[in-house]
Parts: sequence; structure tokens; C-alpha cells
Amino acid sequence: MTIYEKCQQTGDTSNHDEYTYICQNSSGSIELPLTGYQIKSICTMGDNDIAVEEVANDERVCEWIDKYSNDQIREAVSECGDWTDQDLNDRKTNIHRLVWTFAWDVFDSENPNESLAIDELQNI
Repeated sequence: MTIYEKCQQTGDTSNHDEYTYICQNSSGSIELPLTGYQIKSICTMGDNDIAVEEVANDERVCEWIDKYSNDQIREAVSECGDWTDQDLNDRKTNIHRLVWTFAWDVFDSENPNESLAIDELQNI
């Protein structure tokens, strides 16, 4: 039984530190694996900039985000905010915006385990 199936069967709707969640934009054109721990580190009251920076610099996150062009990232960010063209010029800033948005999307969902990654991605 997969982790997803176990959570569904038990009705578990917790965000688990050790689980990997696949976060994505509304069109599904960009996916990014974040652990429950990473999501929780970002989704706190107050300034989240340091946590976002740490997650955005994580080796696994960088490997995944490198798959996407500046245009793809810019388009995904523009889906989730009212940014000017000038605001969307910096790749690093756009990645931070994506990481922040993706983390909050999972954290705020009624059942974050709907976003669980397949078991093969859980321990990578």
C-alpha cells in the first residue's frame, strides 16, 4: 500500500515533515517536490524570506527547477499574482515566489495529502 493510499484509508489530513509533496501551478506545467518540513518552515506567521531562500537553494529543489525555462517560471508566477513585466524579470525572485506560493497552496489545502508524491519520490 502506498503512502497516499494509507493516508486516504485512515483519513489522515496532516502535513507530515518526512513526506514529499508535489506542488504545482494551476496549469500543472511546473511541478516541484517539497517535504512537509520545508512547507512548514515557510508557512509560518511573519517574514518567510529566510525559509523560502533555504528551500529554494535546496539541492533537490534546484535540480527540479532547472528543468524549467525563465519563460515557464515567469508564466507560472504570473498565474498567482499581479506582477508587472518588470517584477517578473528576475529568475531567482520568481523561483522564490513559486516556492512560497507552492508551499502555502499545500499547507492551506483541506487535505495536503492529496498532493503526496508517488512512493518512488518519497526518499529521493
